[in-house]
Amino acid sequence: MTLVPRRWLVEKLVWESHLNVQERQMLGSASVKRSEIRDIIKGYLDADGSFPPVKPSSAGEAFAYEGYILQKTSSGKFKLIGQENSAYGISHGHDAKGEFADADTAINELIKRQYGADIDGIAIEMD
Repeated sequence: MTLVPRRWLVEKLVWESHLNVQERQMLGSASVKRSEIRDIIKGYLDADGSFPPVKPSSAGEAFAYEGYILQKTSSGKFKLIGQENSAYGISHGHDAKGEFADADTAINELIKRQYGADIDGIAIEMD
């Protein structure tokens, strides 16, 4: 079995909400810390201004994504948006909770709404 950095496994879990059996074994525990998830999301917010990174197309095309998007606004606040796909494949955004003054509060709300107490049966530990 090839050793893979834990951070890579946690990042894959955050992105895909799934790890296969071998990846779960490499993770080495049945849980991840909230701070591990928070660090990954914060890295994307700092680099791209959103998690997941969302880049609007020049043609204004809809994109297929179901879940929550956290975006940094021009005022420096953070907005949590819920994405839902319709039967026609069009994504519709709606405000999930409004704006947050700081990244940590916004990220904690995203984790709570997107994942709850676990991701694919892997518990999220409070720390």
